[in-house]
Amino acid sequence: MSKTLARSFALNFHLSGSNLTAISSEKLTIISFYNPPSLPDVRHLHPILDLVDSGNDIIIGGDTNGYSHLWGIYSANILSRNSTAWRFGREMEELITGSGLICFNDTDNITPTYHHAASSADHLRSTIDATFGTIDLHVTNWR
Repeated sequence: MSKTLARSFALNFHLSGSNLTAISSEKLTIISFYNPPSLPDVRHLHPILDLVDSGNDIIIGGDTNGYSHLWGIYSANILSRNSTAWRFGREMEELITGSGLICFNDTDNITPTYHHAASSADHLRSTIDATFGTIDLHVTNWR
């Protein structure tokens, strides 16, 4: 990031916390989040919704620890695994689509973003990282 661009952003203390960091400029807010699998739901991410009506463009990226067709299913074997990850995925879908945001993940060229440490087997890989944003933004070459 150029020094000029970096100076135009400031930490959004209202939103930032242990699993969520937000920086804002006059026209853009960028949010990075982590959804720990130990939490019972995605409620800690609901403050993101406060920004949707702010008029700023928003880019949100993070580790959902959830499965969803919205950001891509890497392996068909995952369909029968981990009910908590499926629940997180559904909750994230509701949060994102209910707020009018869109998912930027390239579901036509899915690459796993998580590899289970105990195995290199394909069925233990999944796509749990996702990028969302306001509809006016244009993302190319998502990875």
